[in-house]
Amino acid sequence: MSQLEASNKYAQALKAGQKTYRECVLKGRYPYLQILDEILSDSMVAGQVDLGVIDIPADQIVGTKTVGRRTAFAADFMPLLAPDTEFASKWVNLCAAHLSEEGIRDPIRCYEYMGRFYVQEGNKRVSVLKSFDAPSIPGYVTRVIPAYSQDQAVQVYYEFLRSYPLTGLYQVSFSQLGGFAKLQAALGFDPDHVWTEEERRRFLAGFYYFKEAFIKLGGRDLHLTPADALLVWLQVYPIESVRKLPLTDIGKNLAAMWSDVKAAAQAERIRDEEDVFHLLDTVKKYGAIADEMFDGWGIPGRYLVFGEKKDLEGLRERELTKLSDILAEHDAENMSKALEQASWNLPYIIHGSSFRLLVGSIFELLARYCSLKRRIQEVRTEKDFLRLQKQTAKEGDTVPRLCRSWGVPKGEEVTAHDVLERAIRNKHLVPVREADLVLVCVEDGSDDAEGSADLEDMDVPDDFDDLDDPGEGWDE
Repeated sequence: MSQLEASNKYAQALKAGQKTYRECVLKGRYPYLQILDEILSDSMVAGQVDLGVIDIPADQIVGTKTVGRRTAFAADFMPLLAPDTEFASKWVNLCAAHLSEEGIRDPIRCYEYMGRFYVQEGNKRVSVLKSFDAPSIPGYVTRVIPAYSQDQAVQVYYEFLRSYPLTGLYQVSFSQLGGFAKLQAALGFDPDHVWTEEERRRFLAGFYYFKEAFIKLGGRDLHLTPADALLVWLQVYPIESVRKLPLTDIGKNLAAMWSDVKAAAQAERIRDEEDVFHLLDTVKKYGAIADEMFDGWGIPGRYLVFGEKKDLEGLRERELTKLSDILAEHDAENMSKALEQASWNLPYIIHGSSFRLLVGSIFELLARYCSLKRRIQEVRTEKDFLRLQKQTAKEGDTVPRLCRSWGVPKGEEVTAHDVLERAIRNKHLVPVREADLVLVCVEDGSDDAEGSADLEDMDVPDDFDDLDDPGEGWDE
């Protein structure tokens, strides 16, 4: 049973990988895994440190060490190869092992650089575990230390290196300097406090919920990490709140303070006096826009301060429209659209006898064509050809007769599609009057006695030529 489930899981993972690939291509992003060997050069590395086996955050595993499996995975480690490949077969076997009591036991091997992990051994294991949304994956980790520089990202990473022996966490990272010290203070710890295993477990239990709420609100689009947003949260709520509150309540509370989170994201991007000027200018501009909108809506300033509902009674009377007025406007708009469409696609009425005549003449033309085609295919000798020529000569008046029945004037040839269309429209079709069109729009196609009487009063021609005998060459 586990093998069947594993095959189904591969099909789901393959579909997810193909979706990720398409989204990356459409957004102009690289659709495959990142390759560490293509990112690093010797001048960028200060050294390496073996960390042994640790629990690696799954969402921080972003690529591979070498280029070997570049096109086998999408950017999120979901597979891209067909189900009938050897790769897929091995993936399914690993998945079946994961579903069994045995499970996937062997740690992967990877390199960590700037807080991100690149797999050297175990790409398929990572793919399988990520398809089950595993929060972490055990692995042997070699840390690649970047050469020190004044680059902001490098300095923030070096601060992480100093904090890691205290927390033992890769899950917590900040975008700016000083983040770890603020977190220690917000949690009530001394700056050099070493976290116990219990403290680490309790913190992560709530941090995962907070991170999920942060991402759902669009946190990935901000220049902030989940830990940056958590610092804003801890200014209002205690750390116990993210452990005790349901995820929905965490999301609601975080949404209520989302403007503060965005402001923090903007403030975190400040580097110099010019950035401060741009931030203040942005605040003033949006403040002016807000004032203008409030004035246009007639919202008094006292409401913004005291929030008394009675101050909005005048606003309700000015801004809300009666439902009957909205429905009347909607009906008028629908009528206008119907008349506009009718102006280029006018409807017509055709009398029953005219319709039967047209169908009969078209069928006769089709039958004569099929008969002539068959007789031409049966020609074998010159004598057969002369006989066929004689028969068709006797049928020379067939096309003119049909043209007259369609309304083409005698002596006029049908040299274009428009000529035939105009003739049929003039002889057999009666245009629906605009008043009739409005009646149809209003009554939604109702067919009452009065409408039937109007149709009978219309001037519909009824003097049609009868079909002549097909003649000697006609084949039943």
